[in-house]
Amino acid sequence: MFAALLLAGCGAKKAEPRPVATGTTGTIAAQPSSERAHTFIPPPANAIVSMRRFSPVSLMWQSIYVQPDGHGLLTSLIGETGGAPHRAFQLPASQLATLRRLIAAARSVKPGPSRSGDYLYTLHIPGEAPTSFEGPMPKRLGALVNFLDGLTLTYCC
Repeated sequence: MFAALLLAGCGAKKAEPRPVATGTTGTIAAQPSSERAHTFIPPPANAIVSMRRFSPVSLMWQSIYVQPDGHGLLTSLIGETGGAPHRAFQLPASQLATLRRLIAAARSVKPGPSRSGDYLYTLHIPGEAPTSFEGPMPKRLGALVNFLDGLTLTYCC
């Protein structure tokens, strides 16, 4: 039921099952703000942060990145049949400044031992190794993840 509500809320339409491609390249300019494709777009080399979130309950993947100028891209995928809508966005200067502060505070913070949570996160900050974790996390890392989660809610549907 929950997955059905998510599908309805994100405007997914019925489509033939197709495999999800990986390892493709692209930029925000190459993708209209609501294009539906069957792939994720990897973050560009200059992204200041990127995060992928997976829910094992709803089988929903979301990937978000933000570039230095505040342009970002959110990709959501529910299962493998609805396509992956790409939604471009532009953060206002105040939100970009907040994001930069949160990134600086979370730099070098490592999550504790992984425990079950609602989502599995993979976070990448340039200069740091990508980190995957779920469950409770240190406060500074949690603040960044919560901010990025808020962006996924804002730009999801």
